[in-house]
Amino acid sequence: MRAPMRRTAISALFVPALFPALLAGCPSSGAVAKTVASPPPKLETAGKCQPGKSQLEPLVVEWASTDRAKLEALAKKQLVAVKYQGCDLTVLSGCSVKGKYGYTAVTRKQDHVAMRDADELYANVPLGAAKLEAKLQKAGQLTVDMTIVGRFESDHAPPFRKDDLSGECEGATHVVSAMVTGAFTFFTGVGASVEGGASAMGVGTGAKSSTQNEQLAKDGDATACAKSTGSDPNPPEGCGALIRIEVVALGVAKQTQPECPERTQWDGSQCAAVVATQAAETGSNEKVATPTIGGSTAKKASCTYGDSTGCAVACETQIDAPSCNDLALMFARGDGVTVDDKKATEFFGRACDLGSALACNNLGIRFEGGKGGAVDLNRALVSYQRACDQGNGAGCNNLGRLYGGGIGVTKDDTKALAEFGRGCGLEDAGSCANQGWFLVQGRGTAADKGKGLGLLKKACGANHDWACGRLKLLHFMHAD
Repeated sequence: MRAPMRRTAISALFVPALFPALLAGCPSSGAVAKTVASPPPKLETAGKCQPGKSQLEPLVVEWASTDRAKLEALAKKQLVAVKYQGCDLTVLSGCSVKGKYGYTAVTRKQDHVAMRDADELYANVPLGAAKLEAKLQKAGQLTVDMTIVGRFESDHAPPFRKDDLSGECEGATHVVSAMVTGAFTFFTGVGASVEGGASAMGVGTGAKSSTQNEQLAKDGDATACAKSTGSDPNPPEGCGALIRIEVVALGVAKQTQPECPERTQWDGSQCAAVVATQAAETGSNEKVATPTIGGSTAKKASCTYGDSTGCAVACETQIDAPSCNDLALMFARGDGVTVDDKKATEFFGRACDLGSALACNNLGIRFEGGKGGAVDLNRALVSYQRACDQGNGAGCNNLGRLYGGGIGVTKDDTKALAEFGRGCGLEDAGSCANQGWFLVQGRGTAADKGKGLGLLKKACGANHDWACGRLKLLHFMHAD
């Protein structure tokens, strides 16, 4: 809503003031002008500034030319954010707002704003009202004559939110949503000028009188504005002065997602695991712990799982990688031997070096979890890479997890998706689940919900609980 204005035409002031003067007799020189410019009213609200709704469309005619030029130049590049508190407004040139201004020409309009008291002063020029009070008291009126030819308006419909801003935006409170352009003259007094020569009641005055006005500011050329049309793509040359701005308050940022625990992210309704968790350490003589789609198992060891002596002999003398892996798993779990994490890690490493992809994945799990030593994410990454390269799908899944979660490496969703794809191709259900979830979310590639849901269903069909949980979350458990 535009700030309250008192629009006054010269004739409206002149006629009623003239007749009383004529009835009293022929006025002396300057008497008519004095009648037009009445004595200054008393300022009852001077010094108080409480910007409200009516002051969200302030005139900027009292701004220094350099300040209006700064705003004009910045508005050609971007939407403008400002800090507007009390009657102080600061243009934040380092703050960018999403969107841009577009110009709309209007039918050329002549406008006149008269400010005769503090209320009208603060309502129309709140940004400079405090400095203008003395002039208002002395002159009795401050006046703005305007020629309006168009508006620059934001292509971003309000509301504006704090998350629409970027850059140096500290303290931002409002965004300039529109600007009125044309030409103006800002001066003290009413600008009245009474020409004699007419006669009234048979009395010819033949006199001329005027008030003494002070020009406070002027920008744009009213003559140039006469060339404007309602279809102009831009203001006419010389008629692009900023006269009035319209600002809208910034709304709060959209509700931010809650901070989720490590390795989880907000999926819209809850903190869900970024990717399926790593597979448990697995032995070659037992069913693979991580669900697989094809039911594949690792190559069996020469020894029987649980027979620590037999597995030690097979590992040490027969150089049998699966037996070394099973021996490591026995030390990890305490099956037939006392739990010894250091020995477990040692034998997983030996089995991996002997070519067991399963052992390389198990070794990576221990390095990642700090079992048998300090956490070593770099060695975990190398171990998962070796497992995956040798055809272990769970190793590919764990490798993808590290890239997808930025665990020990730079976060790279594209790389993660590729590793999940490799693992899924090796019939690992965890990999298929994660690949499907990434496709649903559009992580690492364009979203493909159809393919993603298909992979989640495939993994769920292999009894992968995490995949089944994702389907329930997406309400697609029973979808065709």
